[in-house]
Amino acid sequence: MGGFFALINAAGWSIGMVFARRGQQTGRLDTLTGLYTTLIVNSALNLLLLLGTLLFSTLPELNAVGMLCLVLGGVFNSLIGRGLLFCSIARIGAARAGVVKASTPVFALLGGVFLLKEVVRPVQWLGIAVVLGGVVIISLDAVRREGKRAGAVSMGGVAIGVVASLFLAAGNICRKLGVQHIPNSALGVTVGSLSAAAVLTVFLLLRGRGGDMAKALKRLDGNYAMSGVCTSFALFFLFHALELIPLSIANSLTALEPLFTLIFSGLLLGRQEKVTWQTGLGAAATVLGAIILTRT
Repeated sequence: MGGFFALINAAGWSIGMVFARRGQQTGRLDTLTGLYTTLIVNSALNLLLLLGTLLFSTLPELNAVGMLCLVLGGVFNSLIGRGLLFCSIARIGAARAGVVKASTPVFALLGGVFLLKEVVRPVQWLGIAVVLGGVVIISLDAVRREGKRAGAVSMGGVAIGVVASLFLAAGNICRKLGVQHIPNSALGVTVGSLSAAAVLTVFLLLRGRGGDMAKALKRLDGNYAMSGVCTSFALFFLFHALELIPLSIANSLTALEPLFTLIFSGLLLGRQEKVTWQTGLGAAATVLGAIILTRT
């Protein structure tokens, strides 16, 4: 079941990315307030989920190490990682950003090896190389299609996506450590989203953007709100997956996101975001790399 939960997480993240792209295209909110909207929706849904689970079960014993890991997981993943991913989407679109995000398993795999002492077989390095090959294909496609000047902007979007993947992986490593100390998925996602929302709220207030936050809450942007709903369910199933299977396997299965993103981009964005055969090739490479990583 852990693998199935990881696949649900991949689909949820993909739909959330496409809705975020739709939110960017409407231009009602900038990236930060759009991110703020998704985190508020995340936190509200996760609190309801946590309260619902408490009706049928009790919380496990809490400890400082576990709570710290869950907080860091939320800040690294839901705030920094997702924020950078939104910036990448704004530059190169949801489909290509989804392919770049597939490099997350590479960082998670390395983190699992060095921090969690997970065993990795030599053939998995082939899987890493194939995933990174998909990212290279997307980068070259950006330059070829848009020329040097516009291509440089897109290359910047690719670079931002890779850094986003690093933080997403770091967040997942912290979450894995968190659920090892406090095995409760509902609590894990709630602590993570509340931590991310709190840090972003303080940041926006310090920048004098309290009015923007109030406006975003008064009239929720439907697309960013749906992005928040989708990522809430995605994260809930990711926590369940992390309770059942190793981090490296869970993150490798989530590398199937490019395939889902291509499908949902076509359904929800239509011709607004053209998908080239190079994008499809890059997505195929990341999927193949994920298969290699999970079957070893």
